[in-house]
Amino acid sequence: MEPVEDSALQVRVDEEGGLEDVALVVEGEKLLTSRCLLAYASPVFKSMFTSQFKERNQSEIELPGKLSHDVAELLRFLNPGTADVLEDGIESAMRLLPLAEEYQIKKLTNKCEETLLAEIESNKPQDFIIRCIQIADRYDLNNLLSYCIEKCSLSRSLWTLVKENGDISVEVKALVYEGRLQKLEEDKENYLCLKQRMNVVKNRLRDIITPHENHCRCPYRAQTEVSDAKNVQFLRATLVFGSREFGFVPEFVLVPL
Repeated sequence: MEPVEDSALQVRVDEEGGLEDVALVVEGEKLLTSRCLLAYASPVFKSMFTSQFKERNQSEIELPGKLSHDVAELLRFLNPGTADVLEDGIESAMRLLPLAEEYQIKKLTNKCEETLLAEIESNKPQDFIIRCIQIADRYDLNNLLSYCIEKCSLSRSLWTLVKENGDISVEVKALVYEGRLQKLEEDKENYLCLKQRMNVVKNRLRDIITPHENHCRCPYRAQTEVSDAKNVQFLRATLVFGSREFGFVPEFVLVPL
């Protein structure tokens, strides 16, 4: 998306029709928009324009403590003539979430959560996951919170970061801890199952190999290790006798010690 010029901060729903009937004053900037647009997107603005509030008949509404850039992007997002995208990706999501919560704009909240989820799934660093779990807890982003808890449950290092982070609530830590315990129990169960299968295979191999060894065993079997010349001579004689008796040739050559 092309960058927005400073002169474009005045967001108009329809420049030719002149449908802007209210201006949001933020940091001295007047951002023109429509009451209908704000009321449709936000229950807070709807109540402001339909109830007995002083803003009901005002043509200019001041929004103290807000940044004009953020409010302008909010209005562009709500504009039905523009695409539902966040201009700066995750940075926009983190900046606009407070506005989405304050004015109860569900559409924007869902978009911010969707953007953060997409970033986590692209294997972001662990610090980003910890930051997202804090954001999800703060703004009740249930899908994001569930995904972060699952990620932290699967990783010992992430669980350690969660445990040591003082900004994460006790409730969330308890959920991560519960997920971690469940993961360890599953790993233990899988290990025991694998061990049992290996024992079955081991017993089957023993049943196959043992009769074969008994069948191939003969009284002239050579020893594999000797410690003196007498044993070496005896081994050589045995191998020669065994070769003639059973019709095979040894596959290795003895080297004198």
